[in-house]
Amino acid sequence: MKTLSAESLFGVHACLPTLPPLTPTPPPSIQEDQPPASCHPIPPSSWWIRLCDHPPQPIIPATWNCCCPHCNALLLSTESDAFCCGNGKHVLPKLCPFPSRMQQVLSHATQHRHLSDFSRVVNNLFSFAGIGVSGKFKHFSTRVGSGPPAVAITGRTYHMVRNTEYTDHSIHWFLYDESQREFKAQQFGVHATIVQAISNDLKAVNPYVSHLQHFHDTSRRRRRTLELKDFNAVGDFAAVMHVSNSTIINPRSIIIQCHRQNRPHFVNILSRHYKPLHYVLLFPHADIGWGLDHVPDIPSLMQIQWYRSRLLANDDDRFSIFGRLSAEYVVGNSPSLGRYS
Repeated sequence: MKTLSAESLFGVHACLPTLPPLTPTPPPSIQEDQPPASCHPIPPSSWWIRLCDHPPQPIIPATWNCCCPHCNALLLSTESDAFCCGNGKHVLPKLCPFPSRMQQVLSHATQHRHLSDFSRVVNNLFSFAGIGVSGKFKHFSTRVGSGPPAVAITGRTYHMVRNTEYTDHSIHWFLYDESQREFKAQQFGVHATIVQAISNDLKAVNPYVSHLQHFHDTSRRRRRTLELKDFNAVGDFAAVMHVSNSTIINPRSIIIQCHRQNRPHFVNILSRHYKPLHYVLLFPHADIGWGLDHVPDIPSLMQIQWYRSRLLANDDDRFSIFGRLSAEYVVGNSPSLGRYS
C-alpha cells in the first residue's frame, strides 16, 4: 500500500500550521474553608448564630413579694397590679371579719389545724343550701384492688334549699334539734367545741339564722313560707313570712317552707343568696354573692372577675385556712363560668 505525503497531496509549497506542544494543566485548587458553589451560604440570622451572640439569661424564680395597692392581693414579682383587680377597677367590698369565737378557735394551733382539715364537713353541718341531682349518686366500691374511691352522677345538677321538716338537714337542726348536729359531728370526728363555737357565732351574726326564728312564731301545723328577698343597696335583705297559699312570691326569691314535701326549692344560679347560703363557714356574716342584678356600691363584674378578686384578696386568709372548702367553692363555680362570663 502506498503512503502519500503532505507534499504529494497539497503540492511542494504547501505547509501545515505548527501547533504548540501540549502541556498538562494542574487541576484547580479547592480551598477547604469555602463551601462548594452548589451549597447555599449560611444566613447571618440563623438561630445558632444568634444564640452564640446572645446567650440566654439565667432563670430567676418568681417570689411572692408584691402586694396590690388597691385590693391588697399578694402577687408574684412577675405579675402586674392589673392581674388581680384591674388596677382597682374590680375591687369588691371587704368581707366581714370572722366572729369572735371563730377567731378564738383559729388562734389555737390544734383547733386551727382540725378545723382546716374538716372544713368541708363542718360547712355541711351548718349549710342552708346544697347541690342535688335529677338522677342519683353512684358510689363505686372502695375495696382493696378496686381502684380509688369515686362517685358518678346521673342526670342534671341543681341548687336547692330544704324545708324545715327535713330532719337530716341544718335548717331543721337550727330550729328544732341542735343535738342531731352534734351527733353528726361526732360521727365524722369533729370536735364538739368547734361545733358549739360556730353555732353560737352564727346565731349572733348570721341573718339567715335570725330570720329562721320566724317559724317559731307560728304553729308547725300551719303551712308557712319564708321568703328571702334580694339584697338591697347596703348588702342587707328582707325576709317575709307568708301564711297564705294565695300569696304571690317573687320567683327570684329564696323560699324556705315548713311543710314536708318531696321536692326541694330550687335556687336560681344567678341568685346572690346562693353562695352565702351554701358556704356558711367562708361567709358567716352572709356577705353578698355574685349576681346579674345591679346593687349600688357593688361593682358589676363578670363572674370570673368577681371570683378572681375575691380569691386573690383572701380576706383574713380564709381561703387559705379552709383550703379544702375553698377548692369545693372554686369547682362549684366552674360550670357557670363559661356561661355567664
